[in-house]
Amino acid sequence: PDLPNSRQSPTFFTVGNTDLDPEKTRSINLGVVFTPTRLTVLTFDWYSIKLDNLIGTNNIATVVQNIDPADVIRDSRGKLQAVYNRYQNLTALETSGIDVDFSQRWRTDDWGAFTLSSAYTHVIDYKRPNTAGGPLLNYAGSNRGTLLPAHKATTRLAWTRDALSANLTWYYTSGYKQIPVVADQTRVKAYNQFDAYIGWDYSEKVSL
Repeated sequence: PDLPNSRQSPTFFTVGNTDLDPEKTRSINLGVVFTPTRLTVLTFDWYSIKLDNLIGTNNIATVVQNIDPADVIRDSRGKLQAVYNRYQNLTALETSGIDVDFSQRWRTDDWGAFTLSSAYTHVIDYKRPNTAGGPLLNYAGSNRGTLLPAHKATTRLAWTRDALSANLTWYYTSGYKQIPVVADQTRVKAYNQFDAYIGWDYSEKVSL
C-alpha cells in the first residue's frame, strides 16, 4: 500500500507468450497384475515422469519484486494497479509414485454377491520450481501449491442380491504439511470420509 493501513486491489492478468519452448516429457511405467483366482485381481504400478521446459507462470510476489514496468503497473503515487504474469518456461517437473488396486469377489447361493475393492496411491515426490529459474521444491505431502497429500485410498464393500444392493465406501486422505504455516498450525491431520448406500430396483426403469 502507498499509505499506512490502506488497502489495494490490483488487477492480475495472466498473459500468453509466443516465445515458449515446447515441453518435453520422459516417463517410465512398470506394472504387474496378479490374478490368483478368477475372482481376485491385484495390480501394482510404479511411474516416474520428468518434464523439461515446464510451462507455467511466476510467483506473483516475485513478479512485483522484480519491478519490471512492463509487468508491474503503478499510478502516480506508486500504488499498485495491475500485475501481468506471463507464461514462461520455468525449469522442470519431476514426479514419481505407486498405485495399487485390489478386487475380490465372492458369490453365495443364499446371501448374494459381495465385492471388496481398494485403490491406493502414494506420491513419492512431486518436484517443481515455485519461481522461474528457481530450485525444484517437493510439493508432495503438502499444500505448497495444489493440495497434494502423499497417501490416498478408496476402499469399497459392495453387496447385491436380486433387486437389492448396498455398498459402504471409505475414503482416506493422509495428513500434509501446512505451507505457509497458518496460526501456528504446521500440519493438517489425516481425515476419513464414509459413504453408505442401499438401493432397491423396483423395475428396469425405477430404482429407489
